[in-house]
Amino acid sequence: MSLLLTISAIVGGIYLFSVIVVAWMLTNNVFIWRSRNYVIPFGSEEEGTLQKKWLSPEGIRYWICKNPNHIDGRWVVLLHSWGRNSARMVTRGQIYWDRGYSLLLVDAWSHGQSKYKLTTTALWFAEHAMRICEIEGIEQPVVHGLSFGALSSTIFASQKPVRALIAEALLHDIRGMYEGFMRVLHIPKLLYWWIVILILKMDFPWEKVEPRNILSTIDAPIFLIHGEKDSMFPPDRDFKKNIALLKQTDWHWLVPNSLHSKMEFHPEHRKKITEFLDHIELASDS
Repeated sequence: MSLLLTISAIVGGIYLFSVIVVAWMLTNNVFIWRSRNYVIPFGSEEEGTLQKKWLSPEGIRYWICKNPNHIDGRWVVLLHSWGRNSARMVTRGQIYWDRGYSLLLVDAWSHGQSKYKLTTTALWFAEHAMRICEIEGIEQPVVHGLSFGALSSTIFASQKPVRALIAEALLHDIRGMYEGFMRVLHIPKLLYWWIVILILKMDFPWEKVEPRNILSTIDAPIFLIHGEKDSMFPPDRDFKKNIALLKQTDWHWLVPNSLHSKMEFHPEHRKKITEFLDHIELASDS
């Protein structure tokens, strides 16, 4: 009997420890070990066109890249994906830089060079980006986000005037987000889904940040881009439901053979975004 109790205690202890690990994985950056030593290749610190800044007291790293060929009013806010940092958005930033846009890149809490926090959310990521825009005098930017950053960009566009929203690999609802996390991270749903239930019962404005509730409230032009083979946010579950909420004038593109957050590797990626920018710039200038 004592052996059985010992085995039960060991199994229980292992499970309790695993619960702590899973709860952390679901609420924070599991890839925290990734290098913080990266550079943003737009502008020059010597010439003052690249400024590495710090939002206090929040502890948020951000970069202001002032395009020497800046066209009045053309700014883009670039928000990275979960587990990444602002360097993840460099390929996308180049599209805007070549068109005379100045750039704002922001690292979320517990990502890149920003402060580590016990938990981090897309809402806080969006709020920090909005506050930085106010400080820097950036008005009506294009907001462009990827995955986690796409959710933050959507929140941003629902609360502040923007020129346009480009959201890549956007989830539809928070429950689906956690289902996707558990599927991709190989976390057994049967053993740990109760953690998600507790998270969703927390005092947090979930309904105010879910794309299913806010996409249809955004007046600005929207372009949704999604990978055809996205296993985290399957197109049939997330993309199709999201495009059903768009205005008739909004754009969407299901990228052939693309995995989650890998759309920039498709040869048409730059061309599609360029065409969308042509569209919104023509509309704003007319």
